[in-house]
Amino acid sequence: MAKSKAVALRLFEIYKKNGYTLSSELEPGYMKTDSFVFTRLYVGHLNQTYHLGIAMREIAFLESLSSLTDFKNIFIIGNSFGFSTLALALMNPQAKVVAIEIGLEPFTDRWIEATNTIAQTEGLNVKVVKGSSPENNAEIIERELGGAIDFAFVDGLHTNDAVQKDFDSLRPFGHRRTIYGFHDVLAHKMVEGLSAAVSRNPIPAQIFFATPSGIALASEEFPEGFDVFCDVYGSNSLTQAILERGVAAVVPAA
Repeated sequence: MAKSKAVALRLFEIYKKNGYTLSSELEPGYMKTDSFVFTRLYVGHLNQTYHLGIAMREIAFLESLSSLTDFKNIFIIGNSFGFSTLALALMNPQAKVVAIEIGLEPFTDRWIEATNTIAQTEGLNVKVVKGSSPENNAEIIERELGGAIDFAFVDGLHTNDAVQKDFDSLRPFGHRRTIYGFHDVLAHKMVEGLSAAVSRNPIPAQIFFATPSGIALASEEFPEGFDVFCDVYGSNSLTQAILERGVAAVVPAA
């Protein structure tokens, strides 16, 4: 039986077929800057956007998470050029993936239709809808996902206020095993907002230090195998010890 291609390879292949080149996860130590860790879209060598896609380590993160459970309904806040949207559809072929995008500038507005067209060509169950979060979330979730979410990925406006409003708008459509993902929590200093949100809607949340943006996940009931997932992506007691004590946590005394 033929092996299936890794999601990362399929993603890059899809964009290449449509005339785009991607750069992602270029090592800061070699590039002498950390500004090329996240995914950028190019035509030839011309950068197309300042809205960056998630990093390749975060693709692996989401793929590992998806392997632990069978999401049926996935809702995404923020589509940009479709990178996370298409990635989650490739990882979860059994799911319907719906993304909301406000399209404030011509680039992101154009990619609403472009993402839908690419998804249709690739046979992916994806729909990107123009709208504003949190104002339009309820109507879109009701209409497109039957009022239920198994996984949400919040990657819209990166402020402490916005992350609270986004989460508040999603919570009524979740269940005990719904997982809420938040991109850029550490990179954009949104720990305060996330903490306030999960405190008002009591639910355990964890930040993953092995993701470049500091992704957080929250759920009332994480799936079986989540403890090992936390070990892989840096959300365990060892990571906490390293944060608190540095190298002393992992090097024995002489």
